[in-house]
Amino acid sequence: MNIEIIGLQIDVINGNPRKNVERMEKMLAEREPTNDDDVDARWIITPELFLTSYEFKHLNEQALLNLNDLDDPLGKKILEIARQYDANMVIGFPEKDGNQWYNSIVALTPEGKILGKYQKIHLFRPFSEDQLFVPGRRDFVNVFTFKGVTYGLEICYDIRFPELSRILTLQGAEIIFIPAQFPYPRDYVWKTLLQARAIENQLFVVGINRVGTSESGRFFGSCSIFDPIGKLAAGLERDAEKLLIHTIDHELVKKTRQSFQCLEERRTDIYNIELK
Repeated sequence: MNIEIIGLQIDVINGNPRKNVERMEKMLAEREPTNDDDVDARWIITPELFLTSYEFKHLNEQALLNLNDLDDPLGKKILEIARQYDANMVIGFPEKDGNQWYNSIVALTPEGKILGKYQKIHLFRPFSEDQLFVPGRRDFVNVFTFKGVTYGLEICYDIRFPELSRILTLQGAEIIFIPAQFPYPRDYVWKTLLQARAIENQLFVVGINRVGTSESGRFFGSCSIFDPIGKLAAGLERDAEKLLIHTIDHELVKKTRQSFQCLEERRTDIYNIELK
């Protein structure tokens, strides 16, 4: 199974979903076409909170992504882009549920089917995320399957907590998508954690980070894909707005896990202890 990844290393305009989607459309239009005969599935992946960044509460709800009504103008435009490239899309957005807000990502098909959704569990206090959002619910920590490949979702700060990646792996994840707004000066930390999650779980990790600046800080990009043995399969330089385009061979996950069976050799009888 060959899976093409198209990651957007892009600046995010605060509080302007329409403009951000227009800029995504422009970037994708400039990409070199690939041979569709060599691709079994394609994914377009945006950074964390791609539609609005952290400026969203003042927006009219009609300007926000509504997963219950993807026939609104914003939802229609997103699905139009997905259909144009025959690609599923992972998109980051602020999600309103009653009076509560979640930092969410959703995986959509071009037809608007929701394959998976995740609400960020670990909120980054230096960005005052805990003042804007409530932590995600446990029932959204789940994998989903598309064309026989199993995927997991995380967001940014989550990669500092290896338990989440391991839960997804034990549920069957073979590829984990991690949209982010990971700031300077932690470029080394970003890539090291992505690589570690790939090595310890023997899967592909796809980290898509924004560039540009906001009131929260400056963001470096360094979008990266690490393979199941921890090798950098593809990556972008810092700061530039650019597409990360790379085709991964899903079979490498199975081959790696068969050749080195560390997941089967876990000592759960030792790990299950209460810490004092």
